Parts: sequence; structure tokens; C-alpha cells
Amino acid sequence: MKNKHRNSPEDSIKRDLTAAYRLIADQNLTDTIFTHITARSTQGDDQIYINRFGLFFDEVTPESLVLCSISGEVCDPGSRLEGLSDITNPNGFAFHAVVHRARSDANCVIHLHSHASTVVSLNPAGLIGLTQNAMRFNGQIAWYEYDGVNPNTEQLSDMVQVMGEKPILAMRHHGMISVGRSVAEAFHRAFYFNKACYNLAAELDDPAPKNMLAAKFSIPFAVATTLVNKTSKVESFSETALSDSEVLKVAKKVHITENQLMTASLPDFRPAKVSITLKIGKVLNHEVATNKGDWRSPYSPDELKEKFFSLAVRSLDREQTVCLYNNLTYLEKYDDIKTIFNIKHN
Repeated sequence: MKNKHRNSPEDSIKRDLTAAYRLIADQNLTDTIFTHITARSTQGDDQIYINRFGLFFDEVTPESLVLCSISGEVCDPGSRLEGLSDITNPNGFAFHAVVHRARSDANCVIHLHSHASTVVSLNPAGLIGLTQNAMRFNGQIAWYEYDGVNPNTEQLSDMVQVMGEKPILAMRHHGMISVGRSVAEAFHRAFYFNKACYNLAAELDDPAPKNMLAAKFSIPFAVATTLVNKTSKVESFSETALSDSEVLKVAKKVHITENQLMTASLPDFRPAKVSITLKIGKVLNHEVATNKGDWRSPYSPDELKEKFFSLAVRSLDREQTVCLYNNLTYLEKYDDIKTIFNIKHN
């Protein structure tokens, strides 16, 4: 007698893909609703499943997955969710489609903007084989000089050519892509690649970063500019700080050491401890269990508003920033999320 509850091959792929989304979220490797994981359908090599755009990774279900042709046509939109008008993210989809098309062995493609992989992508030497996890990727990584947020067809073609038959593509200043013959294999590679990157990223202590992107990932620079400017707000990470002699002087005095107990608490917690030795010999210590903004240590409404304005005014004028903030504050009144971006332009 056949088991009527047994999953079909197609159901298994959707189940595994959903599990991958949930596991990536569990490991804090997401970039909110951006980046994706795709899996090839058993119905044909030219059809792939992707998450519906707008869902967080931990909200993905087998029913919400969207089936598309590699050319981008929607074959099955999955379950419609209120408030999500866009079925897929066309820019994100393009990354996956070109890899699936070029690689017959790429039954699953995972693209992440994880913190650690982005940090390592800035390192000219790439992923150095200092740990067991890093050594397993010896000769398995292709490095691509990523250029632009929305790459064109020619750039995507160059990207897959650079990737060749490698299971991992590291994208400079951007993130990484892993492929696998199954969802499990692609996830295994992505998980351990990011683990290897984290080990190396913890050792990246360049006190004189070459650009602002590198500066944001440099612990010595971040500590120094915070001490010198007496704040860790956006203004302390300006282009002028990169050439500030006092900041660079202090950055050279910052040393990083790993605390094994703190490392063991990842990814559930992201602890840190700072010790400052004064000239008089007195030592100042401060320790936190997790980063500010985590659900365990959330921003207050006033702190959140202040941070929003400090970031938004770099791209919008004051009036536009106020308008966008008010729209976001009353988000529940909008039927279409696109409406919140209807802001005044001067």
C-alpha cells in the first residue's frame, strides 16, 4: 500500500528549500528581505523556486515559494500574502538564474550578504587557511570583482565565467554565492564558508582601512573614531575620519583578542568586551551580551528615530526624511507598501 503522506520529489525540494531559509535566519546570516536561496524544480531544468519578495527568511513556507522559469516568468505564484505586491525581486533573481543556467550541477544556489563574508571579501589575500574550516575551501573559491548594485547581462556573464566550476563565489565588497547538487549541499558549503570567514574576520584588525566600507568592519578604527569623536554615531564614520591623524594614532593602540566563552555563545548572542588602560595605569572595562539593536537590547523609540534621521538625511533632504519617517510610523494604514515611498521632492 502506498503511503499517501509520503512527500513527492517536488514537495521534498520545497520542504528542503524552506528549511534552508529558516536555518540561514537562525544563524543570523540574512540581510532582512534581500538575498535569496533558489532550488531547481523536478518539473524541468529551466524552472526554479525562490522566496516571495518581502518575506523575511523565517517567514518562508513551502506554500509561499514562487516557481519561475529561468527567464523570469512566473509559473506558480504560490500563496498570495496580504501587503506583498511584488512576487520576486528581479535584481536578486538575475544572480540565481544566470548561475542555474550556466551550471547543470547547481540545483541549489545560495546568495548571502553576511557580515563575515563581506569583511573577508575586502581582504586582498582572501580567505586565508588559518583554520580547519578555511582549509576545506582551499582551491574551491572563485573571486569576483563585483561592481554595482544592479549588474547588467554582461557583468552577470563575466561573473559565472569567473566562477567556473567552483562551489563558492566570493564577491568583493558584496558577499558570497554557494552552489550544490542539493539544497543540503549548498547550505553545508554556505554555512562552513561563513564560519571560516567569521574566524578570519575576527582577526582583521587593520588600524588604517583604505575606504569607508573597510573602515566599518575594522574594529581598531571603530573603537578609535568612537573614542576620539566621543560617539559611535554615523558622523564618526565619515570620509574625514579616515585621514584623521588622531583617530589613526589611537587605532594603532587597539588590540583584538578572542574570548572563547564569548565565541561559544554565537549566534544566539553577540557579546563584546572593551578594556581601556589609561596612562595612570587604571583599567576601564565594559561588557555587553549582545549588540545594540538586537531584540534583546532594542533601540528605544527616540534612539530609533535619531538613527533613522542620521542615516536618511545623507540621501534625502530634511522634508523628505520627515515625510518618509511619518509614512513608516503609520505603516499599517497603507494597503500597498510602495505607497510609503511617495515622498515630496524639492
